[in-house]
Amino acid sequence: ITSNTQAIPYNLVCDTGVKSVYFSPDDDVRSVLLYLISQETKSIRIAMFTFTERKLAQALIDAQSRGVQVEVVVDQSNIYSPY
Repeated sequence: ITSNTQAIPYNLVCDTGVKSVYFSPDDDVRSVLLYLISQETKSIRIAMFTFTERKLAQALIDAQSRGVQVEVVVDQSNIYSPY
């Protein structure tokens, strides 16, 4: 798999699937995530402590608009975040 900027750096095979590992800022994680979100057709499940990235938020909204099931879990302290 490649993003617009680079190949995905690390792939792990487990549970009969490929899992990828990214490190920020060196792996340009934002571009990789935007690419993966744009390619998904079934579901996206995300868990993170905080969510503050407008481009990723819009990409998730766009994915949901095209029929992708989107689930995001964040820390309770972010419940009033504008994203």
